Amino acid sequence: MENIIGKRLTQLREERGWTKTYTAEKLGIKTMSTYANWEYGIRTPDSEMLTKIADLFDISTDFLLGRTNVRNQNTADKELEELIKDPKFMAAYHDYPGTSEEAKKDLIRFLKFIKERYNDKQVKREN
Repeated sequence: MENIIGKRLTQLREERGWTKTYTAEKLGIKTMSTYANWEYGIRTPDSEMLTKIADLFDISTDFLLGRTNVRNQNTADKELEELIKDPKFMAAYHDYPGTSEEAKKDLIRFLKFIKERYNDKQVKREN
């Protein structure tokens, strides 16, 4: 069985430059070995600790459990909103002066790709 929780914990901790000891302290764990066992896949944190970990790293528990690759849905929503509000992004869609046809076509291809990708996933879930 793949140790997705351990891999994600290691990745998140290393991205911040934290030691296992420091991370354990931040989570209120008395011994570093408890935390290390999670990274190594020897043990799994309980549901209460999964929530603490998610809060500490600003991720969803679904990301931690490997159910999604989106770290935090709220973060993804915010990033998408910011992108859509960006006049440079919108210039590729709207007919603003200076927007090339190529940029508009790129955006259309990308949006079609996203639509097809998620339509395929929806069909698979329904089957």
